[in-house]
Amino acid sequence: MKTLIKSIRQIKLRYIGSWLKDQLGRPDWFRNMVVNRSAWGAFSFYAHARRSDEKSKIAYSSKAKAEKAAFDMTKKYGTPFTVYKCLFCEGWHVSRAVAKDAQGKTTEQIALEKNAVKADTRLDGLDVERIMSTGIPDLAQVYGGFRGRALSSPRQLPAWKMLIKSGVNQIIDLRGDYTSDFYKDLCKESGISYFKYPVAYKDEYIASMVKLFPTFCELIDKGRFYIHCAHGLHRTDIALSTYWVFYAADKGIAPPPICGYRKDKGLTTLKIMRVLNAVYKYMTETNGVEPIPENVFLERKEIINDLSRNSENVVRNDSHPEKRRMSEEERRIANRSKKLSFLLRHDKDYPFGEHGWREVSDMMENHGFTMEELNQIVATNNKQRFEFSEDKTRIRARQGHSIEVDVELEETTSHGR
Repeated sequence: MKTLIKSIRQIKLRYIGSWLKDQLGRPDWFRNMVVNRSAWGAFSFYAHARRSDEKSKIAYSSKAKAEKAAFDMTKKYGTPFTVYKCLFCEGWHVSRAVAKDAQGKTTEQIALEKNAVKADTRLDGLDVERIMSTGIPDLAQVYGGFRGRALSSPRQLPAWKMLIKSGVNQIIDLRGDYTSDFYKDLCKESGISYFKYPVAYKDEYIASMVKLFPTFCELIDKGRFYIHCAHGLHRTDIALSTYWVFYAADKGIAPPPICGYRKDKGLTTLKIMRVLNAVYKYMTETNGVEPIPENVFLERKEIINDLSRNSENVVRNDSHPEKRRMSEEERRIANRSKKLSFLLRHDKDYPFGEHGWREVSDMMENHGFTMEELNQIVATNNKQRFEFSEDKTRIRARQGHSIEVDVELEETTSHGR
């Protein structure tokens, strides 16, 4: 009801003509406007603004510029994007298209069939090494589980099967602005639990966080979870800080690592503090008593601040003894190298060829690698862990296999040089 009222108040009637002209000019206008009625979503305020903070989505000044952006995004992410005239501003927006194949299956249905994998109920723990080798950006262990980036995007979905086969049995989704059922359905098809715990600094989110907080803490205590927001950084920091300040600290559990709101990234813990203060206030007003003494609350907030100032996310430069921050490109290549390591050393589902070789075409078509990435990883690995065949059609790890492979290093190979 709030969304409806907001949409009615802020919609600009003068743009309806342009929107209607554009829709009727499309070859699939009847399906969009009558059959599945997807076109009418433009009348929602959230066709113009993001649900997370209600800030305007990127607006393009013309349809041509929006179509160019949609083309680039389709090429980058491997899934179709479309454009639409905004009814709340003079610009055009880009959104993910609901495409269908020849059998009438949507992109999400195809992705669901491709990536759903049944969890092994016999597992009683996590295969940490296997999970760390998935290449998920900003992946880190925390409280008997893992934190990292959302796995619902096409770029991260290839890691889903490895995560489930490695013992993860609980997904904790912190995104309040993610409304698709795809991720929830993927968990259901894979036989694991899905828990949505939206985190944001808004009254309705704070109330929801407090209401769901006992269940949230219970799931963290059980371990074997994967917790994330969109990028696995900022809202994840907030959720885990809330868990520790109002619950885990009383049990003698250590505070969580701060991975997003860090001083070395030029950020402060201001947003963490705002949510902690709002939760403290709401709990006090709702229950008529402070959740923890105010002086204890202040002490715990200061510990969170200290963790932000004392980051351990550094990499050592061999030519300079001092520590420096890992660049975005270095972090990306490091994550891709971990994924490559798993695929070449531990993947029990792939029928390896003689001497541990794996087809480069398989790495590119099924696991999202580019030839440029493979060349860079092979050439820059200072321990020469990987190598190409002479014609560069195959690749393998030189050591460290958990599967039975006769590497036979005497065979002539290329190290990417």
